[in-house]
Amino acid sequence: MTLEEYKERKEVIDADYENDLYELKKEYAEKNNPYKIGDIVQDRHHIIKIEKWGLYVENCSFRPASLLYLGSQLTKSLRPFKKQKWNHMYQNNVEKKLN
Repeated sequence: MTLEEYKERKEVIDADYENDLYELKKEYAEKNNPYKIGDIVQDRHHIIKIEKWGLYVENCSFRPASLLYLGSQLTKSLRPFKKQKWNHMYQNNVEKKLN
């Protein structure tokens, strides 16, 4: 085996590992998601109605992956702002579900 062959095989193994790890984190985050599309959630800064979500992966080994919720920002009376504001909220920061 030459050095070039070694490097090529190592790159393939590393790429497979990264893909498998990403899929594991995604599966964990989805299965531990207590909120659904359409739920209204609040953190200490704002209130949003969840319209979609994405995967948020932190770069630390002791905290697993979580979701990033995206949606329209609501007022305290749970009405949308006149100028539609979109905002995001991390799953770890959600304080309560309002509906």
